[in-house]
Amino acid sequence: MIKKYFVLLLVLAIVNQGFTQHNVVDNFKNNKKKWPLVDNSLHEVKIEDGLLIVNIFDTDADVYITNDFRLNSDYDFVMECEFTKLEGATGVGFLWGFKDEENYNRFLITTRDQEFNAITLKYGEVEWLADWTFSESINLDSKMNKLKVEKIGSEIKLYANDVFLTTISNTEMFGNRVGFFVGGTSKFEIDNFSLTFEKKTKRKRDERGASARKDN
Repeated sequence: MIKKYFVLLLVLAIVNQGFTQHNVVDNFKNNKKKWPLVDNSLHEVKIEDGLLIVNIFDTDADVYITNDFRLNSDYDFVMECEFTKLEGATGVGFLWGFKDEENYNRFLITTRDQEFNAITLKYGEVEWLADWTFSESINLDSKMNKLKVEKIGSEIKLYANDVFLTTISNTEMFGNRVGFFVGGTSKFEIDNFSLTFEKKTKRKRDERGASARKDN
């Protein structure tokens, strides 16, 4: 019995040691990443001409487009994407640690007001991580906005068009899914999505090495 238990622990250790996060790049030339596409009376999500297009017909409809890219607390990550509004005046942004529509983290901008916010939704209860804040770095109306979420240790940094916006505390990972949020009657094009990972231990080694070189 002890021998079997030892073998099981050894197998688990090998499996865990061999687990690595795979970086994701999607230019939406096709749907090999298996994004959930929809076409109904409330909204449409489709891939066309190298773009992920979200078209919402119902004023009360919020659309969550997520994919299971196996977010893991042992890894830091950087998530980037380009959003262009074609119609409407509502918000668009990133979702991460998504489990369902009552448990997720969100970074949102509005191109009408040049504002952003960040929230955690847990069991349907909102915790504000960053209140609505104006930023000139957010492009108005139909101009493209490149958003970025960068998780480093216990902090998450938010950017718009390569301009730093704010730092929020590391958020709970309710699930492994990441993706996009689009709210209200609107139409958006989404392009050039990337998700890159870096294991925390590697980052710490690199930082220690840089510090030692600086001291010498």
